[in-house]
Amino acid sequence: MPDICDHANDEMEFLNQIQLSRISSATHQPSATHCCDCRAPIPERRREALPGVSRCVDCQALIEMIS
Repeated sequence: MPDICDHANDEMEFLNQIQLSRISSATHQPSATHCCDCRAPIPERRREALPGVSRCVDCQALIEMIS
């Protein structure tokens, strides 16, 4: 059964991945206007927050759950 330390470690890993994603996306191509997986439009606010983003929130969440 996970304890508070496990939850804290999971949270830190999640936050680290977000930061790494932001750093690496800063050197990538411009954000896509539509998701590369489902073709749904990617909101402008998401594209501004994560330069180089290529997936919508739902598809990105699925990828992160699988990984």
